[in-house]
Amino acid sequence: MPSFGSNERRGEDFLLLRTGAIHLYWRHTFLDETMSKLRNLGYQVLAVDASQWSSTAAMHADMARTFSFRAHYGNNMDALNDCLRDVALGNEGSQPRSATALVVDHFDAFVRADASAAHTLIDIFADNSRLAMLIGHRMVCLLQSDDPSLRLGTVGATPVMWNEKEWLYKDRGL
Repeated sequence: MPSFGSNERRGEDFLLLRTGAIHLYWRHTFLDETMSKLRNLGYQVLAVDASQWSSTAAMHADMARTFSFRAHYGNNMDALNDCLRDVALGNEGSQPRSATALVVDHFDAFVRADASAAHTLIDIFADNSRLAMLIGHRMVCLLQSDDPSLRLGTVGATPVMWNEKEWLYKDRGL
């Protein structure tokens, strides 16, 4: 999927992605409407139920099944990042994707079970969504919360990095 053309700048995915890859929903009516619009735009919509995630192990098992991660998936956050990077770059699963929407129902239950892991999950997704857009793959994550007052911290922040030739301290004379 190429970058957004002028006729696509009012589409549901443009309206979502212009402010970030992660979006909260309380009412299922609005979530279902967004999912339908994304399907009509060609998105593969993958849905999971976080109310069943009483541990990070349960989350990893569900994500691995939903995304058809390789059999040797490591069941940790580094492995999740690696596999979502493969999804972002079109290297994961049997079907190439040009647009992916992850829908996480009852996300607030996972936040209550493990707030740190919940934040890390969506931070990893946001980072990989940005990477995906570099090759024309669109990735968005829709989080449904039964708690209308749920607040989540910033995700997808990127640090200012040293260039590849001066990455190591020794290359900067330190």
